[in-house]
Amino acid sequence: MSDLAALGPVNTTILASLLTVAAILVIRALRQLNRGEVVDALPVTIALVLPLGFAVWAANGQLTSNMEEAVTRAEPRVKQTIMAMMLTRSLLSQLIGAAGTALLAATLMGGALALTVPGDRPRLAVGQAAAGLGGGVVLVALTGMSLQPTALLAVRTLLYVAAVVVVISAITNAHRRGPGMQLGTLAAVCFPIFVAAVDQATMAWFAGTSLREIALAAPTAKQALMVDTISSLSTLRTFSAVHLSLAAGLALLGALSAWRTARTPDASTGSRALAALATVVLVAGAGVGWASNWLAGF
Repeated sequence: MSDLAALGPVNTTILASLLTVAAILVIRALRQLNRGEVVDALPVTIALVLPLGFAVWAANGQLTSNMEEAVTRAEPRVKQTIMAMMLTRSLLSQLIGAAGTALLAATLMGGALALTVPGDRPRLAVGQAAAGLGGGVVLVALTGMSLQPTALLAVRTLLYVAAVVVVISAITNAHRRGPGMQLGTLAAVCFPIFVAAVDQATMAWFAGTSLREIALAAPTAKQALMVDTISSLSTLRTFSAVHLSLAAGLALLGALSAWRTARTPDASTGSRALAALATVVLVAGAGVGWASNWLAGF
């Protein structure tokens, strides 16, 4: 997992390009917020989910094709080497794409909150609903960590707690009209992206470390370890689906609360904000559902 050269020139170029474009749009959105301008949520949302979409393809379509090619090799050592390289490339694509996306989504959430002056009156009713959904995300994460008490899941839970605090603050302090109204929308729509990216990175890291342990284990222990790994990944995917559902509900709350109170729905609050949310949920759900799903074939 530490050999970045295994990512390959094609995946490296694609991921670097996608993350660079996403970073440019995030910086542009933050500059617009700083100037009090309206930010269109749809382009920046699409840019943020594209690396996750590529990671899903790398973990399924690309890996499947490469594995089918590796099987045709006659020499067992060559076959095994190619398969190991393809697995590593798939996991690195997931890990780097998801980690980069999570960092950019967190930057936009935190930046939106820091650069927008809070509204005159906090939106307490909306804030209470947001706290319920955000608390659900943290509770589910804590439950998952209790079932598998590892440092990896502890870090994930801490990241969720920080993100939940930011997005609840953004929704509660969003303005009722004007450019400040988009604060809740942007932060809320970024939240499921962040959740899905962190979960996908978690699964990629867990799968990579587990496969390394399996490779180094005694032959008699390999099968049992693989079964445990597949079972653990299945559990992670189940909890991730719940995380994402609650995060999507929180995002919908932020988008609808801004849209409902707007005098004139603009590009950041109306149908484009809801389209952005739909894009997030579809791509993020694919990432949660199919990340590391290829292990079931072993």
